[in-house]
Amino acid sequence: MVIGAVNLGKMRDVNIRSIWSNENMFSDWLKENAAQIAEEVGIELAELSRESDVGKFSADLFGREETTGDAVVVENQFGETDHDHLGKLLTYVSGKNAKIGIWIAEKFTEEHMATLEYLNENIKEDGVAFFGIEIKVKQIGDSEPAPMFDVVVKPNEWKRWISQATLTESEKRRHAIRLEFFTELVNEYSRLNPNWRKVKPRGDSWLGFGAGISGCCFTWCFRSKNGSSRFAVEL
Repeated sequence: MVIGAVNLGKMRDVNIRSIWSNENMFSDWLKENAAQIAEEVGIELAELSRESDVGKFSADLFGREETTGDAVVVENQFGETDHDHLGKLLTYVSGKNAKIGIWIAEKFTEEHMATLEYLNENIKEDGVAFFGIEIKVKQIGDSEPAPMFDVVVKPNEWKRWISQATLTESEKRRHAIRLEFFTELVNEYSRLNPNWRKVKPRGDSWLGFGAGISGCCFTWCFRSKNGSSRFAVEL
């Protein structure tokens, strides 16, 4: 007898086409189970519809981000990503003036991951956020098959964008004031110290950068104490 022994099942892959025979059926399932995708991406989806018209074409799924009201486009496909579906995603995002584009596939090629990353890195602050999500279906023993989603591409500062979208009006004003302050401070410090590696200003209450010594950094920050605020430089 082995004390503490536990019988564990083995997880196996399930052919996605044995669950949904075609992409339309998969889109129908996604519409009814959109909360799973929304949770992976970190948004709240609302007003989701199927085959939304974009000129003579139609987007697989179209909806709104509940917090911001921004348009969301979802393009999905079986198999490995291809140029056809990439083109569709960009067409639908443009046609719907969407702020979030989600591409779901079984496998993303390195080239298509790089394309979405390039778009995310080069969009402006009020541009489009692109996500690449791989889907697999798994099963343990005789259990019900379960979809598994893996976000393989997302914007670098997506969490920051989400948090800013839920700010109150007063918080947004403070954020804007701090962003303006740090932008001017970064530009002036860069002018005085041309060899300094310029950092990207943010609207947070602090901004840090390397001190040129291993393990050390400088932090410009706002501190509050006894009802008053002050600006400090910390090492």
